[in-house]
Amino acid sequence: MHERDFDFRITDNGRQRLRIRKMLLQLLVSFVLLFSLVLPLSVAQANESFTIEKGVCSLPTVGADVTIFSTAGGALCRRGLPDTVTAGEEFAVTVTFAAPADRFHAIGLTDVAPSGWDVSVDVAWTAPQAMVAHTPEPEMAAYIWAGPYAAGAEFTATYKVKAPVDAEPGTYTFSGALKYYVEPHPAPSYGEAITGDIQVDVVQVDMVEIPEATIVRIVGVTKEVGGAILSGAVVMLYQNGEEIANVVSDENGNYEFEFSELGDYEVVVSKEGFRDEAQSISITELATCNLDFAGDHGLIPEVRIVGVTKEVGGAILSGAVVMLYQNGEEIANVVSDEDGNYEFEFSELGDYEVVVSKAGFRDEAQSISITELATCNLDFTDDHGLIPDAPSKSYILACTDSWKFDEPSFQLSTSKLLELISAWKYPYPQV
Repeated sequence: MHERDFDFRITDNGRQRLRIRKMLLQLLVSFVLLFSLVLPLSVAQANESFTIEKGVCSLPTVGADVTIFSTAGGALCRRGLPDTVTAGEEFAVTVTFAAPADRFHAIGLTDVAPSGWDVSVDVAWTAPQAMVAHTPEPEMAAYIWAGPYAAGAEFTATYKVKAPVDAEPGTYTFSGALKYYVEPHPAPSYGEAITGDIQVDVVQVDMVEIPEATIVRIVGVTKEVGGAILSGAVVMLYQNGEEIANVVSDENGNYEFEFSELGDYEVVVSKEGFRDEAQSISITELATCNLDFAGDHGLIPEVRIVGVTKEVGGAILSGAVVMLYQNGEEIANVVSDEDGNYEFEFSELGDYEVVVSKAGFRDEAQSISITELATCNLDFTDDHGLIPDAPSKSYILACTDSWKFDEPSFQLSTSKLLELISAWKYPYPQV
């Protein structure tokens, strides 16, 4: 074995022993600190106490002098509390301090909330991050740091407290302290009380009712234009084009809004089978305003024409353009959906014509007379189904075969079959 190799292994083993020693030392510190923090800590419970002053301080147990760092005003450990809290409220408590000397190898903080108050801790709420965070008692917060830390190193520790929901109004006191531990072990400790805020007031929050004079109310009734009560209508309140509230009219057609801001508003009433009706209102004072949807502002029932579009052969015809005519003029058009369904909504009685058009098929038209405000069905099927521009012979035979069944899926008249045969004989466009 070469002497150089031997020296290297000795050095490496020595480093390994130092690492193991440091790990064991940290574990021992954790155990000692955890054990010492089981009970609430006060300055009187520390093994020794000393006056924290800038300069040189003698630590009797260790028998050595250390240099003490002092912040402005001489107060190293301070607690921050809110002035007031309410019963059941959760709030944060922050403790700040600075390490008073280089010789302190570990630091333990214990702070005690009023009895019956719940405390929660987390190492993530500390800086530098503590090694241990725990709650020996429900109202006790404890943090442990393993150093050593340089004199003047600044620490921040936060924990959360929740006041009991049945906490009586009054003043409640917090108490706590720090322990500074010095090597060698077993380590003597030196205490410092936590100063700063020590009390918090629990205040009663009274429910404040808004006086009637500070409320704007819009009330009204929803009716059809003919005077019938319209219940179940959706009444929407808009401001600056944005819906801010909505209600449903009751069995008597009544509705109501309550709010507190003056300004210009729009109220819109919507009900299936009726045209939407809107009214504007300017609120200039805190009062109850009436806005009825009746008479000239009653909702107008809609006429609905609904139906389905199919080929003459019975297949669903989606994507067909369905046009509504009155007095020879197109007044509306829709496109049939994937199931061939279409729908028109309007409010005038009279005579109408509905025409269905689809590329590759011949247009089909039907007339309908609307004599009442209701939903009318107008299907484009069977004899009113669309005929292809150029039907094949097999297509015609398939339509003719429908006569062979007692309950065919579609039924064509002789005149429709002749029209279909004519389309086969004279296809469009003619070639």
